[in-house]
Amino acid sequence: MPTPPATETQTEHIARLERELAERDATIAKLGVVVEDLRSQLEEWKRGHRVRDHRRRSKEKKAARAAKAAAAVAAGEAERKSGRPEGHEGSGRRGPTHVDRTVTCRSGGACACGGARTDLAIGRRHRVEELVIQVEVTEYQCMLEQCTGCGAVTEARLPAELGGAPKIGPHAQAVAMALRFDVGVPVSAISRVFGEIFDLPFSPGGLSQMFERNVAKLEPATAEIHNRVLQEPVILVDETGWWQDGKRAWLSAAVTPGISFFHIAPRRDRAAFESVVPSWYTGIVATDAYSVYDYLPETRHPQCWAHPLRTARDIAEIHSDVRDAAMHNGIGAFITAAKAHREVKWPSPDTRATALAAFEAMLVVARAAEHEKLVTLGARLDRQRIRYLLCLDDKTVPLTTNQVERDLRGGIPVRKLSFGTRNPRGSLQWAEGVSIAKTLKKQRKHLVSYIPKALAAIELGVALPSVFANPH
Repeated sequence: MPTPPATETQTEHIARLERELAERDATIAKLGVVVEDLRSQLEEWKRGHRVRDHRRRSKEKKAARAAKAAAAVAAGEAERKSGRPEGHEGSGRRGPTHVDRTVTCRSGGACACGGARTDLAIGRRHRVEELVIQVEVTEYQCMLEQCTGCGAVTEARLPAELGGAPKIGPHAQAVAMALRFDVGVPVSAISRVFGEIFDLPFSPGGLSQMFERNVAKLEPATAEIHNRVLQEPVILVDETGWWQDGKRAWLSAAVTPGISFFHIAPRRDRAAFESVVPSWYTGIVATDAYSVYDYLPETRHPQCWAHPLRTARDIAEIHSDVRDAAMHNGIGAFITAAKAHREVKWPSPDTRATALAAFEAMLVVARAAEHEKLVTLGARLDRQRIRYLLCLDDKTVPLTTNQVERDLRGGIPVRKLSFGTRNPRGSLQWAEGVSIAKTLKKQRKHLVSYIPKALAAIELGVALPSVFANPH
């Protein structure tokens, strides 16, 4: 202990030492934050290095294949032709089955000997499919009709599929909506396509108003989709980030193999989840491990195996530690055993026991993992084993939530290109429009053919056509 100065009392000396100790503790804490930041930067660098190294290996493989092909040519070996082997059915694009227009091709001019050419027969037929872009302007003349009995005069109505008195026809509106909600093209780009390619001026503001007007008319179809998905025994739910007026929001989805329902909320909480899957739903809800879902009963809440597999793979590839690789291999071994068990026609206790043994072995290597995240992951898998093992006893329970992630993936380019939506009204419009477009596609229908029929039904005051191939 340092000797206090002669002018300093023992109490003052102790107080000074305590201040110095507090300052050092604060400095150590700051340095700890810096160390953690540098550690995260190092992991990001390692991840980027892995990606670049993968690209380098891909280039090396391409170069090796090119060198092998060159060596084969130099050795006089016949290079394999492209396409399928001789005798197999071709895999090229099938040609058209009908002809809309016929063009006769002639050589023109005289023969080399000076004689004239006359038609003998058709030597070869070649069919070409071409896109004919032509705007057709149709004038609808609504006749004034007088009754010969009472003399009453009435004016004929426009065809129901026009949906009122639009300046742009229902098929053109349907194409614009398909580009927006099915393909994910920004509104400004759709305006350019209509103006520069179709020669049909359609301003971005006019497009937005048309989208909002038509999607509002199609609200019964969205309600049908939501009601139908809640009648399914198994639903996959997930969410991804979104932007609304420059602020963080969340795009959620509830999907099945034949249905897609989307919802945008400002928060990622239980209230947002219950807007998609209400609390009265008693079916199975498959999700990732986000804690908001933990209130669901374990017996009907399976969790995705792809998420822990990806986490273990990334850590193993970045750190190259054999203990981390063992955890990744252990999860893969369980998934393989679970798939083998699920593929058995009748429940087999042997295949189930094999899968359970792989699960327990994976937990053992998780406890010995080098990376702390993998140890934590193993503890969570053990703690929530009922949720993660539901897939062994019910084949309708999916092993992963990859299907809902694929459905959500279509919103990511829209989020990046259009920066999301501007207000809650726009978010509702986009979510409902995409719900209809995605569900129609899963039902082997398309928005382009559905919109004119729906607008006609609205004008006639009858029920909208169902988006489902087999409506209830």
